[in-house]
Amino acid sequence: MRKGSDDHLVLNIDSGSDHSVVAAESDAKGHVFKSLNTSGLIPRQGKLIADRLDSIWVSGGQLLMRRPGARLGLMAYTFFMHLWLLGVIL
Repeated sequence: MRKGSDDHLVLNIDSGSDHSVVAAESDAKGHVFKSLNTSGLIPRQGKLIADRLDSIWVSGGQLLMRRPGARLGLMAYTFFMHLWLLGVIL
């Protein structure tokens, strides 16, 4: 027969400011995403645009994790754009 554990988890629930609450989403690999709306950097008028940018950012990141060809294509694109920019400057 197994003996139960005496360890307990205590959570301190404080009704303080909303900035102390971190809204983070985690995917299967443990990457954490904090939305722009909860970061406190976006004014009230830009919440809709920030939410749209967040959704594009997350779906783009998931696409790049699932498709290695897309990752390679993006790396090649940025490499050639840097070469082109270097050629234009020099």
